[in-house]
Amino acid sequence: IGDYGSLSLSGSRDNYWNQSGYSENWSVNYSKSVRGVTISVGAGLNQIPEHSNDKTFSLTISSTLGDWYGSRNTSVNYSMSGYNSNVQHNIGLNGGFFDDSRMNYSISQGFGNQGQGEDTTSSLGYNANYGNMNIGYGHQRDSSQFNYGLSGGLVLHPEGVTLSQPLSFESANALIDIPGASGIEVANGRIQTDWFGHAIVPNLIPYARNELSVNMATLPSDVEIRKNNAVLIPAKGALVKVPFDAEVGRRALLQLFHQGKPLPFGTVVT
Repeated sequence: IGDYGSLSLSGSRDNYWNQSGYSENWSVNYSKSVRGVTISVGAGLNQIPEHSNDKTFSLTISSTLGDWYGSRNTSVNYSMSGYNSNVQHNIGLNGGFFDDSRMNYSISQGFGNQGQGEDTTSSLGYNANYGNMNIGYGHQRDSSQFNYGLSGGLVLHPEGVTLSQPLSFESANALIDIPGASGIEVANGRIQTDWFGHAIVPNLIPYARNELSVNMATLPSDVEIRKNNAVLIPAKGALVKVPFDAEVGRRALLQLFHQGKPLPFGTVVT
């Protein structure tokens, strides 16, 4: 409905063979965003013959904290849901650290009436160059859980062994080869080359055009890459080697003088 937000309505009425009465299911939802704050409200009614009517309602408010704290990776949300006389509230905070949000976190606290008690969950994850790590904790009225996990990949290839993020044979993968150049960012900065100049980029789309690029800002002073992007169309489950033409060495800037004066432009020096 334009500047006034978004509105959706749905409903149905069902009749049954050899059964009196009918069932109805109706719902309405409305949402609108104002200055980075999104508000959504909804209500529903479900009626079944010879049963009591079930009423549902919900309210959700979410916003990023970038406008106030300069961190667009952080958001806060509140939700309330109701089912007849049961009401559940939940408030949460989630976001990420670093510019690429490779470390992410989530904290939520819920509570409800009718003896539902409290529900607390928290998690912390880190997407590293050579794998992913996560840890979490949850607590309910009658139980609690603690979980942690490590995941990653290992690739054996003619140039050696390279650790990576989790691999999938349903997609495709690329072996970045920049010999002697370590710590160079590829694939939007989430992956870096190892000590030998290798990196694995997983989860490429098979039989489609995939473009890989090198972040030139991360090149050390002794490395020069002539072309910083490559295009490949891999098969499903393939590991495609993607070499980048790089020069590794030292640069020197010479100032030449003859009889105390700089050499004229175009001088041939032997």
